[in-house]
Amino acid sequence: MSRIVIVEDSKVVRHRLEELLGSVPGAEVVGTAEGVQEALEVIWRTLPDAVILDLRLKDGSGMAVLEVVKKTHPGMTVVVLTNHGTEEHRNKALGLGADRFLDKTADFDQIPAAVTP
Repeated sequence: MSRIVIVEDSKVVRHRLEELLGSVPGAEVVGTAEGVQEALEVIWRTLPDAVILDLRLKDGSGMAVLEVVKKTHPGMTVVVLTNHGTEEHRNKALGLGADRFLDKTADFDQIPAAVTP
């Protein structure tokens, strides 16, 4: 079973991810968050196997969440899912330890494989 937290400020995208992952055997969404502080609190409380992380959040940058998570839980899988898939963002996220960097438009179908064993 892969326990997953979704960090996404768009309610529509968050629900779409929950529906997608709800249909994947072995995947369980254990929490969601819209902002940086809320994300860190949900992640510490649930200790998921994987985090799906948007870069632009309600109150800041997903890069801040990525940096903290990878420093404190280096084995936790973090998949960045963004509409801002520039090379600069990709390089920074991967440099901070992101396991995958996916574009919301082009790579949405890759999410289940990225967060489940």
